[in-house]
Amino acid sequence: MIDDVRPVSVVGTFNDWDPHQHPLVEEIDGRRYVTVAVPADMPITFRYLADGGEFYDDPTADRHEPNGYGQTHGMIDESLRRIAPIERPERMRPVQPVAA
Repeated sequence: MIDDVRPVSVVGTFNDWDPHQHPLVEEIDGRRYVTVAVPADMPITFRYLADGGEFYDDPTADRHEPNGYGQTHGMIDESLRRIAPIERPERMRPVQPVAA
């Protein structure tokens, strides 16, 4: 869960990092979600982006890799799921912006 009251979107290689394509929608109980169709046969790179430019990493990603800006991004990689089960932490932590 993202502990942020601002609008949040999921951005990544599947939508050319466009924050307007996949905004999270809030449920009655306060949880947020978004449904995104992605190819099953290729790794997907993604992050959550809050209004104002703050990125969040997803601790439930299959793995995390450096993104070239001094931070990381999450990866969804089905090939890793065939090797071993992934432990899923319950909460996401904000990532501090890097000064340009």
